[in-house]
Amino acid sequence: MWFAFVKSPLGTNVRVSKAFIADVNSGGEDKLLKSKLRGVYEVEVLDANMLDNLYTTLILDPDIADYVRLGVKLITVAKVS
Repeated sequence: MWFAFVKSPLGTNVRVSKAFIADVNSGGEDKLLKSKLRGVYEVEVLDANMLDNLYTTLILDPDIADYVRLGVKLITVAKVS
C-alpha cells in the first residue's frame, strides 16, 4: 500500500492506493524494469496521449500532467497483484 500526502485548500489529505507510477519515459519501454517488477506486481504501460490513461495516472499522482506536457509518452504503472 502506498500513501501520498497532498496539500489542498482544505488541509492535508492522504491518498491510499495499491498502485504506483514506476516509470515515465519518452521513448520505448524499459524492459529491464518490467522484468524486475513482473511476478510481484501487475505492470501496465500506458500511452499518456490517451485521455482515459491520463485520468488513471492522475488519480495516482496529480503532478503527472506536468510530465506529459514536457513530452512523456509512456507511463508505467505497477499494481499489487
